[in-house]
Amino acid sequence: GEGSALRFKGMTSTILVALGVGALFGTFEVAVVAFMQEAGTPQLTGITLALWAASSMVGGLIYGSRHLDTPLPRQMAYTTVTLTIIVLPLALISSPALLIMAAALSGFAIAPTLICTFSLTQRLVPSKLLTEGLTWTNSGLAVGFALGASLSGIFVDRLGTAYAFGLGSLGATLAMVLALLAQTRWSAAIHSRRNDPASTIPVSLNQDP
Repeated sequence: GEGSALRFKGMTSTILVALGVGALFGTFEVAVVAFMQEAGTPQLTGITLALWAASSMVGGLIYGSRHLDTPLPRQMAYTTVTLTIIVLPLALISSPALLIMAAALSGFAIAPTLICTFSLTQRLVPSKLLTEGLTWTNSGLAVGFALGASLSGIFVDRLGTAYAFGLGSLGATLAMVLALLAQTRWSAAIHSRRNDPASTIPVSLNQDP
């Protein structure tokens, strides 16, 4: 009887942030493969992507193990700003070694950004709509990934890998700008949900997505 999870304040911004992050993911994977191919070191592609994923795992373990007092919307701002700053120079990299180091470094900001994105969704919608809310957020990531992967392929073929990396940086920048603009909306929405008795009802294990 509460309608769609989309009608709750702040959800649209969360989904759009996820879309920007997803665009970075899709673009990065395509651009790395193309970059290493052009550099004549295709054997380093797997190492680069593996380090990107491994550093994300470490970043997630460190970030997820801490109980931070910083409000969640502000955490989202910090993680998206950090991610954007790290990936902005990717378009300027000309060495496989530098790309490997940049991938390992940027990975640390990925999991914390995803944790914030899905945690925000959990705070913005009531527990009975949590599965739908998480599905919308995950769909934002998937759409962004698909757009990033397809457009970066076109960019690689017609303009070069630097432009493909630039497209990924654009996705991260979009996520950062939206996260900064949504601070007040998210804070107000979380505060209103906190005052709603229905939001404090625990979710049983078999309902937990």
